[in-house]
Amino acid sequence: MAYTPIGCNSILLTGPSAPNLATTACYAIFSGNSSVANAGISHVTGDIGTNVGLAVGYDPLLVNGTIHSNPDGSTSACAADLLNVYSYLNTLTNDIELLYPAQFGQNLVLTPHTYTMKSATFLTDTLSLNAQGNPDAVFVIKTTGALGTSSNAKVLLINGTQAKNVYWKVDGAVSIGDYSQMNEFNYSYTDQQPYSTSNYRISETDNNGRKNYYSTIQVKMNLSRGFKSSAYVQESYIYVQTSDAVPGNGSLELYSIEGKKVSTQNIVLTKEASMYKINKPRGIGMYLIHIVSNGTKLYTGKVMVF
Repeated sequence: MAYTPIGCNSILLTGPSAPNLATTACYAIFSGNSSVANAGISHVTGDIGTNVGLAVGYDPLLVNGTIHSNPDGSTSACAADLLNVYSYLNTLTNDIELLYPAQFGQNLVLTPHTYTMKSATFLTDTLSLNAQGNPDAVFVIKTTGALGTSSNAKVLLINGTQAKNVYWKVDGAVSIGDYSQMNEFNYSYTDQQPYSTSNYRISETDNNGRKNYYSTIQVKMNLSRGFKSSAYVQESYIYVQTSDAVPGNGSLELYSIEGKKVSTQNIVLTKEASMYKINKPRGIGMYLIHIVSNGTKLYTGKVMVF
C-alpha cells in the first residue's frame, strides 16, 4: 500500500455518506424474509428478530437486547427500513472494483471507498480497514455472490475506523469460519514505567455503559537491553553516566566489596544521556555500584576509591 500521508497535501478520504439505519440500528440479527435460528452458544449485543417466521434458539441470558420471537410492530418497521438501507447501498456508485474476490484479504489494506466484487468472495487471513485518522470515514463493501471466511480470518479496524461505519452488502449466503473476527480493533499502549514483569488487561466500555473485559496477559521485559553505563571518581564524588535506559524510576546503590550497603539514592532514568553523582565514601578500597529499576539490576560496576 502506498499513499500520500494526511497533512502532505493529500485529500482526506471520507468514503460515501452513511445510510440512515433508522430502526435497523437496534438489531444485531434481523431477517425481512425468513426465520432466524441459533444453534450452540451465541452472545449477541442488540435485538434479534424477523418479520417473516420465528426467531428461535437464542438464550435470553446471552442476549443484551430484545428477542422478538414473533413478528410485531418493531419488526415491521425494521423490515421497511432495512429495504431502504439495502436500496441505498445497492445504488451507490462503486469507486473501486476488487478483481480477485476468491483471494480477498491476504493482508490487504483498504481506505474509505465503495468497493465491489462481482462474484463469490472468500476472506482469508487479514483485511485491514484504514480510516487514516478520520473517525467518520465510511467503508462500503459489496459482493455479487456469497461471502465466506477461512478459520481465524480477521477484519482489523485501524487508524480511527469504527465498526458502525463499515457496511457489507452481500447478495448470497454468508458463512463465517471458526474463530473469525469481523471487527477486531488494533489497540496499542506504551507503558512508560514498566516493571520487569507486568500484567495487563483491557476493558472496553460500550456507548450503553456495558463493560467487556479481555484476558490478562503477562509481559516480561529485558530492561537492561541496550542500556549503557560507566562510573568514575573525581574529587569528592563518584559520577555515574547512563544512556538508552527504559524511562522510569530507579535507584543508585553503593556497596563495599564485602557486600555492605554504604548508600542509596533514588534516580529518574531516561533514554537520553544522564549523569548522577553520589558522595565518595571515606574508606579507601574497591566499591560496587548497582543501578536498579523496578526490581531489575541494570548495571553492576566497580570503582576504586583512594
